[in-house]
Amino acid sequence: MAASALDARADSATVPLGLQVELVAKVADYDKTLLGRSEGMIHVLVVTRAGVAESGSAGARVLNALSAIATISGLPHQDSSVEFTDAPSLIALCKARGVSILYMMPGLADVDEKVSKELADIPVLSVSATAEGTAKGIVLGFDLAGGKPKLVVNLPASKRQGVRLSVEVLRIATVIE
Repeated sequence: MAASALDARADSATVPLGLQVELVAKVADYDKTLLGRSEGMIHVLVVTRAGVAESGSAGARVLNALSAIATISGLPHQDSSVEFTDAPSLIALCKARGVSILYMMPGLADVDEKVSKELADIPVLSVSATAEGTAKGIVLGFDLAGGKPKLVVNLPASKRQGVRLSVEVLRIATVIE
């Protein structure tokens, strides 16, 4: 249990969550496959971890910020949250709900790689609230560079998940190849 508490402290959001949500909504406009997989409604699933206070509070802040956004890529969105239990259950839920955007909160760094592998061939834009999530296979994350927010894109994960981000996003992001 002590190891997971240490891991949870290590993966904190460095970019304010409200700003992250705004950036996710903008990046979604440049996801060439989003509209084809959303069927008229963008489903956003926010994933938290039980027992990690920052994870739960971050999830609540993200849901609140999402509620202030009328549309994502011109479509209405339905936002929900779930506590992480295991990667296969999370992926099954993504499939059952037709999740378009999977948003991983702090406290999940130890499972980001497993979730990423399970998302292979499942067209979901995975997003990490922490900088280290993209290094572990989550498609989109955020970091600070010179005190300013920076997008981080994991290109191999994007290809595995069937998410095609336009070159405009890739030009301004730090790209992991």
